[in-house]
Amino acid sequence: MAPRKGAKNLPSAGLTAGGASQQQSLSSLKRVDPEITEILASATHATLYNFASEEWERGDVEGPLFIAKRRSQPRYRLVVLNRLSMSNLVEDVDAGFEIEVVDRYLIFRRADDQARIRGLWFHSLEEHAAIGALLEKVQADAARELSLIHISEPTRQEAISYAVFCL
Repeated sequence: MAPRKGAKNLPSAGLTAGGASQQQSLSSLKRVDPEITEILASATHATLYNFASEEWERGDVEGPLFIAKRRSQPRYRLVVLNRLSMSNLVEDVDAGFEIEVVDRYLIFRRADDQARIRGLWFHSLEEHAAIGALLEKVQADAARELSLIHISEPTRQEAISYAVFCL
């Protein structure tokens, strides 16, 4: 089957489940976020760690990890369906998502929250490498997408917003 015209060429992590299992996972993800349309990749198990006071502490999130495509902005989302509680990890993968691939960890933070550094540990080195490569590619694509920025002129008594399109 030929790729759709104009479709983005994202690397396949080769980790997506097939058939009924993928449909079941997609249904579970749509309960978390109804805008999700596709699973780009998955890992069987990831554990969240938080960096606090000069050391890493294990978080309260672990379970299967998914990189999902959405029909609205942000276009991509990282989701860990938590096996420990009802609180899942949901992270937008957009221009503000910063990632570093280190050993068995994916270290990440939001550009607007430099103090909160988190990491995901993977049981499988193969899944770690594939998910890391895909997240770097998706984040780079998101950073290049056209964005809408609102600018307010502070010297006026009434704020005036302008929409500026940046490439």
